[in-house]
Amino acid sequence: MLALVDILWTTLRVDHGAGPLSSALTTALWRALRRVGGSRSRALRLAGPLMLVATLGVWVAAIWAGWTLVFAAGDAALVYAGNSGGVSWTGRIYFVADAMFTMGNGDVYPGSGGWQLATALTTASGMLFVTMGVSYVLSVVGCVSEKRAFASTVTGLGEPNETIVTRGYNGGDFDDLHVPLSSLASDLDLLAEQHRSYPVLNYYHTEEPSQAAPNGVAVLDDAWDVTYSSTVRTTRPSEQRAALSSRGGTGRRRQCGARQSPSGGRTTSA
Repeated sequence: MLALVDILWTTLRVDHGAGPLSSALTTALWRALRRVGGSRSRALRLAGPLMLVATLGVWVAAIWAGWTLVFAAGDAALVYAGNSGGVSWTGRIYFVADAMFTMGNGDVYPGSGGWQLATALTTASGMLFVTMGVSYVLSVVGCVSEKRAFASTVTGLGEPNETIVTRGYNGGDFDDLHVPLSSLASDLDLLAEQHRSYPVLNYYHTEEPSQAAPNGVAVLDDAWDVTYSSTVRTTRPSEQRAALSSRGGTGRRRQCGARQSPSGGRTTSA
C-alpha cells in the first residue's frame, strides 16, 4: 500500500514533489554518494540516473512483494496445472511476476473464488502502476534535456556575461535583448515548475559548465545586473521604480529556478 501511495503521490501530485518513500530513498542514496565521491562532479553525475532507476525498481519490487504475500495467505490460493499440491514460495513469486508483466498463462493458476479476482487485480496493478512509473522516468529524462538546453541557450548568447550585454547594445539602448530575454524568462519559469514537480532533477549533474542550469542562471543574472546598472542612471525616476519592481520579480523566479544542491554543496548541477 505504501508503494501505491508513493507512486500516485510522485507521479500525479506534481505540486507536492516526490512521495515519502521516494524522498527517503533519494536522500539516502545522495548521502551515500557524497560519502563515497565527495564533491567531485564525475562521481555525482551518476546520482540522478541511479536514483531514477532505483525509485522505479523499488516501486516494482514493492508491488511484486505485496501481491506475493497476498497469495501466500491461503494454501488454496494457487495450484499447479493438473496437480492439487501446494505451491512453493518460488512458485508464488513466479506467478505474481507472470500475472503482473504478462497475461498469466503459466503453469500456476489461482484457486477458485476470490483468488481469481485477486489475480485480475494483480494484472491491473502491474499494467497501471508500472506504466505510470515508466512514464515518470521518461518525463524526468525530458526535463533534464530541457534544463541543459536552457543552459546552452544562455551561454550561447555570450559568456562571460559582459558579452551578452555588448551584443545586445545597439548604440543607444538594449532593445535587441528584449526578444531573447523574454523567451528565457518563460523557460526559467518552466524550469522552476519542473524542479518543484520532479525534485529528482536537483540530483542531475554534468561536467560541462555550458550545460549546467545554475551556471546559465548565474550568467543571466549577471547580465541583467550589468544591463540594469547601465540603464537605470539614464531613466526617469518613475521608470527606475518600474525597473526595480521588475528586477524583484525576476529575482524571485531566478531563486526558484537555480536551487542549491540538496546537500548544500557547490557541485555543478545539470
